[in-house]
Amino acid sequence: MRKVSILFFTLVVVLAQAQNPAQKPAQKPVQKPGQTVPAQDQTQQQVDRLTEHFVRKNSLANRWNDAEVSRGALYDLIAEYPGNDSLIYALALDYYNNQKYISCVLIAQDLLTRTPKNVDVLQMAASGLRRPKHAFMRAAWQLRLRPA
Repeated sequence: MRKVSILFFTLVVVLAQAQNPAQKPAQKPVQKPGQTVPAQDQTQQQVDRLTEHFVRKNSLANRWNDAEVSRGALYDLIAEYPGNDSLIYALALDYYNNQKYISCVLIAQDLLTRTPKNVDVLQMAASGLRRPKHAFMRAAWQLRLRPA
């Protein structure tokens, strides 16, 4: 299961990078000695290095079975790419796999507000709500789904 999670996360990161049009490979202008790099290029390079750092951090944390550090890296990536639902889904899946169902359901609810017809997220939320010790969450969920 851990290998599947690592493979899924790697796929998510690759897709996130492919969706970002600013990261298309471009020819860099030849820089003469003494010439400074524009501020925009420096900022983009810093963001790329930071994203690489978070991906490596998550990969190592998954390899060494450190769920908290892995989640922290996912949160950092979500902060970097807030519109990427795949990263948020990976976070919800991580919470679900580690039996933290309340957090999983809360994240799934946020994802369902973005994409209400996503069957996978709906199934994950429903499965998290089926856990017997979370009856109070089930009642709150049902109240939210009732028409006004």
